[in-house]
Amino acid sequence: MKTKVRVREILIICAFIVFGILGGLFCIRDAFGVPADKLEHDIHTFSHVPDDWTVTGQVSDTVAAFISYPDDLSDYTCNLYVTREGFFFGYFFRGGGMLNRFEEPVSGYVVEGYQECAYFSKNEHQIVKATVYDGATTRVIELDGNLPFAIVIPISEGAVTFYDAQGNEVRHFVHPL
Repeated sequence: MKTKVRVREILIICAFIVFGILGGLFCIRDAFGVPADKLEHDIHTFSHVPDDWTVTGQVSDTVAAFISYPDDLSDYTCNLYVTREGFFFGYFFRGGGMLNRFEEPVSGYVVEGYQECAYFSKNEHQIVKATVYDGATTRVIELDGNLPFAIVIPISEGAVTFYDAQGNEVRHFVHPL
């Protein structure tokens, strides 16, 4: 009788150890991905974005794009995350920093194998809207002309065009990442 109780105690302790190890693995960054609701924390922590900066962006089912900047708009940094197929639950950092390296007013980034494009802009050209035209209909995305933006648009939705407050088309370029 004493042996059965001892075996049961050992099995319970082993189960707690196994669950503890598995739980620890789930907590490790990049092991299973960052949940969507923790992306802003990840940006502040791992991209070293100051807590007083604004972090804004958009999250889709497969791509997340964020731009961070201080109140005076003197600096910025971008973060692009993607999901992975398989036994993963969140988003993985794919690229970041100053993604507008070619100095376009708007830079788009497509990650191979993903069907969405992440667009980033410091918005120095005061872009107030983006239109997505699929050949039959136009979808309008309103933007604040005074603030940087990061948006995600499915490639299948059609051609994307950006406009400033005067109605002028603003150039953009899409880069592979």
